[in-house]
Amino acid sequence: GGAWSEDSAVSITGGTITTGGGVQVIANNTGSAKAVIENGAKISGIGVNDTELPTGSWYDTAAYINGKAVVDAQKSILVRSTDNATADSNATATTIGILMNASETYGYNYVNPKNKTSIQATLMARESIGIEALSRAVMNSITEENSGGLFSSGELYAYNLLNRNLTTE
Repeated sequence: GGAWSEDSAVSITGGTITTGGGVQVIANNTGSAKAVIENGAKISGIGVNDTELPTGSWYDTAAYINGKAVVDAQKSILVRSTDNATADSNATATTIGILMNASETYGYNYVNPKNKTSIQATLMARESIGIEALSRAVMNSITEENSGGLFSSGELYAYNLLNRNLTTE
């Protein structure tokens, strides 16, 4: 299977910032996890209870202004944290190219993003103040028997599990 873990954080902690322009505090986190059995793999389904292609991804993304900071901008202030996760799991008779006879065969994706934007400061802007936490996940789990292979007994499953923790404070 494929696994991915990544942390991304940006912050202003304490102090005073005064600017004639704008201030942006932006954290971006992008990653992907993929599990695919390629055609021609030497795998036998005989006596196998479970055939799974799992992916797991964990993302921590944060943007902070804290520590009693003071930010004074003549234009805008933007504090944004964004995570973009992609997970693909492909368990098909075509990609496996063998007899599939496990009692359970499935593709499975697990994406666990934690995304936080936090302000514990004084913000002054003449135009606008934006505080955003954005989270996006694209998950594809394919499990199928088709003309490329023979499936004998058992069940086919495809799972996508998204456990999102999104906070703006």
